[in-house]
Amino acid sequence: MFVFVAGFAGFALGGVTAQRPALLAEPLAVKFYYTLGLFVLAGVDLGLPAGGPPLARALLWFAFFAAPAVTAGAVTEGVLKFFRADLWALRRTRSHVVLAGCGRLSMLYLQRLKERRPSVPIFIVEQRADNPNIPLASARGAHIILGDITDDAILESLSLERAERVMLLTGDDFANLDAATKILARAPQIAARTVVHVGDLRFARSLDKTRVATECVLFNSHQIAASHLVQSVLMPHFEKTPGCDALVVGGFGRFGQTVLAELHRRNSHCLRTVVVIDERATRSYAEYCENAGEREAIAPELIDGDLTDPRVWARASERCASHEPVFVLGSNDDGANLRTAVILSKSYPDALVVARGFGASAFARELAKDQQFVSLSVGELLADSIPDRWLA
Repeated sequence: MFVFVAGFAGFALGGVTAQRPALLAEPLAVKFYYTLGLFVLAGVDLGLPAGGPPLARALLWFAFFAAPAVTAGAVTEGVLKFFRADLWALRRTRSHVVLAGCGRLSMLYLQRLKERRPSVPIFIVEQRADNPNIPLASARGAHIILGDITDDAILESLSLERAERVMLLTGDDFANLDAATKILARAPQIAARTVVHVGDLRFARSLDKTRVATECVLFNSHQIAASHLVQSVLMPHFEKTPGCDALVVGGFGRFGQTVLAELHRRNSHCLRTVVVIDERATRSYAEYCENAGEREAIAPELIDGDLTDPRVWARASERCASHEPVFVLGSNDDGANLRTAVILSKSYPDALVVARGFGASAFARELAKDQQFVSLSVGELLADSIPDRWLA
């Protein structure tokens, strides 16, 4: 309002512009009209202030600069409100589900939830505007809110006290735990319906006595997949093969470490040789032992190298020469796991070869059938393992 008054006063007090000097003699209604035009055309049809009393020129110069700035600010605010419309929708929503993160776990849960309950309101808080899963999530009916799930303002806007469930599924363990802690303080009534993914299993176990662990639901996707692999594939194989077995773990990240921990927990006596292959095998195994609090009964052969390097496998085969080998390829590179599985299945036609992948791949299943190895889809396992109470 102040900017408009300044512009109108500049014209009324005798201000003159370069391209419309005759405006000085026009009635106030015309000057009123041209003052409004400053907010739309920024005075481009009038020219710059070029005459009149000093006060009038000063007021016009101020209005010529301030009016377009006000217009730009209003447009920007409107755009922001448009993209944050989902936040306003939350003010009228209840019994909604809040998802943190737009990654693979969230997409998996979103698909299952929409299959079970197509009309449930779902709001996904995602930090990255360029996340490639955002269009897919929107197509499945989810409302996207750009922001950090640990931000107090975002949490305040989510109407947690009226939410049905909160799923903290980002790839950042500390962000999930931090958000859970803040949710407990803000909306303690939803604690039992807050699910927190912690990717580092041993770190999760160290949280046993914390409030988040006792009041919320903690889960680990690697634990689910590794438990299934050990129980339904590896242990039955070890029990039916005569003599001693050799286990070769390709990729010693969280999944590979969890597989070894599961075998150790089940006290598998049929293993006599363990080989770990990873670009950071020595360091990863040291961290694994530190987190576990003890070393494995069978000291593994640690090979620091690339999973796709033939020299690495030549070295590993020397350790497996006198045993029945089992290969578990669990690196984070699904393609490398698949390619290596094909090579190993040809080199060791009688061996059990398992290749881990996240998504369900028709090509991987067909290839595994042709080459006679096991294709393990973590995504399918997780989908089948989602408790009904998380979808109800």
